[in-house]
Amino acid sequence: MCIRDRSLTYEKLLGRASQVARALRGRGVGGGTPVGLAIPRSLDSTVGLLGILLAGGIYVPIDPTYPQQRQQWIAEDCGAQVMLTSGANQDPVSWRSSLTGLALDSAEVAACAMEPLELPSDGGEALLCLLYTSGSTGRPKGVCVTQVGMATRLRWGFAQYPFAPGDVVAHRSSLNFVDSVTEVFGGLLQGVPTAIIGPEDATDLHRLVATLAAHRVTRLTLVPSLLSTLLRVFPDLGERLPLLSLWVSSGETLSAALLQRFRQAHPRATLLNLYGSTEVSADVTCAEFAPQTPIPKGRVPIGSAITGAELWVLDEQRRP
Repeated sequence: MCIRDRSLTYEKLLGRASQVARALRGRGVGGGTPVGLAIPRSLDSTVGLLGILLAGGIYVPIDPTYPQQRQQWIAEDCGAQVMLTSGANQDPVSWRSSLTGLALDSAEVAACAMEPLELPSDGGEALLCLLYTSGSTGRPKGVCVTQVGMATRLRWGFAQYPFAPGDVVAHRSSLNFVDSVTEVFGGLLQGVPTAIIGPEDATDLHRLVATLAAHRVTRLTLVPSLLSTLLRVFPDLGERLPLLSLWVSSGETLSAALLQRFRQAHPRATLLNLYGSTEVSADVTCAEFAPQTPIPKGRVPIGSAITGAELWVLDEQRRP
């Protein structure tokens, strides 16, 4: 994994994550324990979330840029006893006496061995993470993402769109959104390099495109509104990012007009229109638009169910 001029090999990533896992075990983290992850998207955030999982816990992203009241509410609502921090975000957590902070670069973590721990038995029902979304009410609610649900999504992707030599995955989505899970584990579980797009690069379109080009990214997930903005600023997007051959549109409605603009700007790339939600571990349908395939004149379809998923169409009384 890499971000700008920093990188971690798989070996070093596992070693550092194992140190975090051992430190968390020493703090009482075990099977099914929620642990706050207050680290922006970075190498450290990946080390942290892997460490939580290796300890048997559930990672709960808590954006350190959120207002303190919202951070505190999420931490208390999920029942986290430990908050992982790093670098500039490692100020002591003092919202309540039962919540303590653990910095990745602390002496406590550095003193732990790098050998992986034996994972606790979970009976196949373990949670991967707890993501807080506003939903339709505006009040955050914790949505449980299961390991088996995400594994189903990832296995489908690996089989339907297998990686090839030279592929590089981009991790651009916020850790608070479910798309980030496939971005992190899609590359890790297949031994594929992952380029982490830091918050400072993701929010500046020129820096975003330059970073994608510099790391030779071949796969990217983004929402249609961002894709539309990219095409407006960079009508020559295909020339700037010729290696980026698989684009995933998710999270918003994809219009036929936007799909047509994308095809004109990047005629050699494939665009996938994925549909799903956090509650069903991300994506459950896919519509593929490969180069030279017809573009619908009306609504862009969400496609058919991915392997391992079932679709049900219900009426107002939730009857089939």
